[in-house]
Amino acid sequence: MEDGKIRYGEMLRRVAGVSKKMLTQTVRKLERDGVVQRHITPTVPLSVEYSLTILGETLLQPMKELRQWGRENYTQVVEARVKYDSAYTPGSHETGSIN
Repeated sequence: MEDGKIRYGEMLRRVAGVSKKMLTQTVRKLERDGVVQRHITPTVPLSVEYSLTILGETLLQPMKELRQWGRENYTQVVEARVKYDSAYTPGSHETGSIN
């Protein structure tokens, strides 16, 4: 959406693994919160596109920074998951800190 208007089907393709139900609920909540706006073109069938509002656009920079943080720290996150999972596997009797 940071590139302008986007159709629902395109959003569904871009967000890997999301169900139609979850995407619909999320878009509705974002619209209610004033972050996303819906544009309906009266064609047959109706054409519906979504875009960020001015408020939604204020999220672009923080989201870019969060993506950058993810790129820089992904390896550490994966290592932490492995460490956690190995400490808390089913049947494990370990308790306490995983430091």
